[in-house]
Amino acid sequence: KDKERGIIDVVKEFRQVNPEIQLLASVWGVPAWMTSNKEIMFGFFDSAFTEVYADYLVKSIQAYEELGIPIQYLTIQNEPGIGGDRATPAAMWTWEQQREVLLAVGDRFARNRIATKLWIMDHDFEMAQTWAKPLLDDPRVKRIAHMVAYHDYRGRAEEMALLLKQHPEIPAVVSEKGRGSIRELGRLVEVLANGATGHISWTTVTDEWGGPNQYKGVASGSRPAGTDYERMGRILVVPQRENPPDMHRTVVYCGYQTFSPIIQRGARHIASNPLTRTDTFNAAFKNPDGSLVAVLVNNGEAFDMAVNRNGAALLLQMPANAILSLKFRS
Repeated sequence: KDKERGIIDVVKEFRQVNPEIQLLASVWGVPAWMTSNKEIMFGFFDSAFTEVYADYLVKSIQAYEELGIPIQYLTIQNEPGIGGDRATPAAMWTWEQQREVLLAVGDRFARNRIATKLWIMDHDFEMAQTWAKPLLDDPRVKRIAHMVAYHDYRGRAEEMALLLKQHPEIPAVVSEKGRGSIRELGRLVEVLANGATGHISWTTVTDEWGGPNQYKGVASGSRPAGTDYERMGRILVVPQRENPPDMHRTVVYCGYQTFSPIIQRGARHIASNPLTRTDTFNAAFKNPDGSLVAVLVNNGEAFDMAVNRNGAALLLQMPANAILSLKFRS
């Protein structure tokens, strides 16, 4: 289906533009014959298919590799704690079921010398202690886990930070969340300040109608999304059917542009003092080249402030409803 729908061609185009792009494969729902109700929705994963499902995942990774598309990361089930909240493929799992599949996949990766890394859990912050921690408490899983993947829908980022203290060897990443405003980008900065090493935006690119919609695979409106800014909010880029072709870059896209280009891959979060204002967020990072980056998000009115570093103060005005990024050379 990926070939028929042109997905393979699009991914190859992405790789031509940026050969360093990294790809995550995340399964939304297991095949119907592997579920308790034999449907692709509202069922539970059937543990009788643990070994078969592991083979299925390995063959999928190998098939993409043969097409010239290496997959860097894999989650074995998107949102495994939800199976019936939407009309999309999904299956409920227990953490014990995920453990067994992770171990089976990890064994096959080792035997077949597959470099794809495993991200565990792939669900909300509130499940850090009840799902991710039991997985990491098993040394067999901890040995093959590359990161804990979170969604930012339920729970607090501090729950992620607590697990990082309990298992500091295993980093955290946000594998799904849309940010539709400056305020929500402030939430992203708060999540990064609590230890997340990266963030995947939901959704990045749509067609000019804002589709395909995640619920029924159809466009979600009767007019181009480029004219409906509220509905378009959490999308980064919306193509416009113009001649020559163009695209609309949303507020969120511009927000990411203020800090994403200057926070390098491999950057490490460092301490920064929170402001006393409740409508602001900030985080600081040290890049691999030694440079420092500070990101500040203001959801309120403009105010004067100072950034202190090494005994020196930089005085500036923080604009209203804005993002400010600063980079200090090493």
